[in-house]
Amino acid sequence: MKQLDFSPLYTPMSESEVQWFRQYYQNFNVERKPEGVLIQVLSILFTIFMIGSGIITLFVPTSDSVATRILIAPMQILVIVSFVIFIVYQFRRLVDTKRATGERYMLAALSKFAGLNQLDFMPYVENPDNSGVIFNQEWAYDKISRNVLFGTLGGKLNFQMGWYEHKDAENRAESSGGDHYWRYLRIDMNRNLPHIILDSTVDNVNILGKVFNNLPDDIDPDQRLSLEGNFNDYFTLYAPKDYERDAFYIFTPDLMALLIDGATWCDVEIVDNQIYFYSAYHKFDYAKEMEFVWKAFHIMNIMGAKLYNQTDYYADERIGNRQLDIVADQGKRLKNYVPLVSTIVAVLATIYFIVFHVAVLFVR
Repeated sequence: MKQLDFSPLYTPMSESEVQWFRQYYQNFNVERKPEGVLIQVLSILFTIFMIGSGIITLFVPTSDSVATRILIAPMQILVIVSFVIFIVYQFRRLVDTKRATGERYMLAALSKFAGLNQLDFMPYVENPDNSGVIFNQEWAYDKISRNVLFGTLGGKLNFQMGWYEHKDAENRAESSGGDHYWRYLRIDMNRNLPHIILDSTVDNVNILGKVFNNLPDDIDPDQRLSLEGNFNDYFTLYAPKDYERDAFYIFTPDLMALLIDGATWCDVEIVDNQIYFYSAYHKFDYAKEMEFVWKAFHIMNIMGAKLYNQTDYYADERIGNRQLDIVADQGKRLKNYVPLVSTIVAVLATIYFIVFHVAVLFVR
């Protein structure tokens, strides 16, 4: 694999040079649009009014009975807390200029890097056509990949990397929809493979014994596999039922050692004929974004060819014909589940709603 010149990623650029790249790509809709400044200011003012109203109704005596006030108080407190969280979130979006400025410099640096190393570059891709789990959430909208690098390394290793983002809310009119940001690397394989996920333990959070990861889907824990040595300290491996041997065929001990040495900072997903490496982030940091580029090429350099060669002879024995290059239906996608916590919360909320309305009828 040829040596790449990473100097554009770390060499300071003048403002005039950054502006030149900005003008060059102006037809690609690359500028991050303001999230409706007037709407945000009005929503902040309205939220302040609602918080004040909630506090007044919570503490100022009314003609309502004590029982009614006891039933209403938890809902009022919940509404006030929700509004406080909302106003903090909106204010952060209103003043977030560091990301926009940093992205302009990143666009210039990556464009220069791509030209110097004979790679392709796209500053802005709407609704990117990728199979990975982060790209295919039903509740997501405004799906965008920014600063996408792609090309072929070593004559056969096709890749794509970039910064993916999307929003989610119950409906698009809600300005409170969450923003999600991911760094990703995709490597194309020569064969279709079963759906396998390596969940990095580095970015997991343990709360009262319950482990939460940052992947958008909750994977059925019955599909969890245990691997040799200390690999389980760094990754949790998930494979479809009855595909354990297939997973071990791909993730040999030497490949697992390479993953521990160079990829514990990300989650790994194999889906269809592609392998993805994900790293979720929240705050834009130019130095860390440039470090991600170096890490992505490091992954391709030390294990890209090995992954390609390791999977090049794979065939799903359930099909019985290697020439078909397909995976049986039960191996194409991992099964998800609804977490017990979510179920309990939904049930309790329903019970509270029913009890509240029934109680109000009796205390009037």
